[in-house]
Amino acid sequence: MMEGRTGEIEEILEMAYPKRYVEQIITGLADPINEHLIKLIGFEFSPELCHHFKQELDTWLDKIQRLRMRPNNRTGSPKFYYDLLFDYPFGGVEVRNTQSIMGLISRRYEGIEPAKNPKKWRPGCRIFTRRWRSASAPGKWCST
Repeated sequence: MMEGRTGEIEEILEMAYPKRYVEQIITGLADPINEHLIKLIGFEFSPELCHHFKQELDTWLDKIQRLRMRPNNRTGSPKFYYDLLFDYPFGGVEVRNTQSIMGLISRRYEGIEPAKNPKKWRPGCRIFTRRWRSASAPGKWCST
C-alpha cells in the first residue's frame, strides 16, 4: 500500500504544461537564479548567506527539473534550458551584464564588494554544466 502511494507522489512532482508556459516559468526564474549564481561565484558572503543562496537556487532548479512539456510529457534539451537561463540574458554581453548585477548586489548588501573579476569567469556555463549534466557537490558553488 505504501509503494502505491509513493508512486503517486512521484508522479505528482512532475507537471506538464504547454511549451510556451514552461518557457515563461523558466524565464521568470532566470533573473533570481543568475543573481544568486553571481552572489555565490563573484562574492565572498558569510557561510550562512551562502547556504541560504544555495538553498534558494536548489529550490528554483528543482522546480525547473519538474517541468514537462505537453503533449509528450517530456523535458527540454540541455540547450533549451541553457538558452533561457543563461544565453538570452548573457549571450554576447556576459561581462557587462555580470558587472551590472554585481553593482546591484554591492548596493543591496552594505560592505560587500566583488571578490572576483567577471572577465575571468562565465557564471552560467560553470553552474549549468555542474547542475544539469553531472552530480557534483553543490557546496562548491560558494566562494567562501
